[in-house]
Formats: sequence, C-alpha cells, structure tokens
Amino acid sequence: MDKDEGWRVVDERRVQIADILDGLGPEQWSTPSLCDEWTVRDVGAHLSMAATSSVRDVLSWMLKSRGNFDRMIRDSAIDRGRRPTDEIVSDLRGIVGSRKLAPSTFWRDPLLDVIVHAHD
Repeated sequence: MDKDEGWRVVDERRVQIADILDGLGPEQWSTPSLCDEWTVRDVGAHLSMAATSSVRDVLSWMLKSRGNFDRMIRDSAIDRGRRPTDEIVSDLRGIVGSRKLAPSTFWRDPLLDVIVHAHD
C-alpha cells in the first residue's frame, strides 16, 4: 500500500468510526475497550489526538508521564476522553483529510491506529 492509498483508508476509517461513536449511548461510551485501562470513550479521543493536539499539550503530557511514552499515550487518551462525546466525534470528523502527524511518527501510524482501534 502506498502513502496515498494509506491516507485514503485512514480517512474512510475515521468517518466509519465517527459514525459508530455517534450512535452510542452513555453506557456504551463507558464500556472497557480492548486497551488496558481505556474505555471506548478514551479510544475515540485517542484517534484524533495526533492531528488536534498542540506541541504544548504533548509536552505537558510527556512531563506528567516522566518521559514514559506508553504512560503518556494512555494518560493523554484518558484525559482527552473526559470531554463531551460530541466533541470527541466532532474532532474525529474534523481531521478527515488531515495529514498532520504526531512528532516522530510516520504516515503508517495513523493507519495502524484506525485499523487496530476500530476493534475496540
């Protein structure tokens, strides 16, 4: 799969996931996901983070996690997951077409995220 095809899949999956999330009830948003310590809500928030977080946000989360990358990802998703569900869905829809990446990531990383986390 080349880069253009990969981004096309990312955009399609973002729309599909946003549609699914948009139809969930409160109990479904609170359901534990397949990711340890995350709910469906946290996963939804995580999927838009790279394209919507500022450098300041990322640095703050990294400092709070004392440089532990895995902890930073978990804690930031949980932190962003506290927002209203309509904001989480809106963020996901708003990044369709975005090619913004988190620092030190490549175009395949958002592809992996939407494929793996669609199962959450």
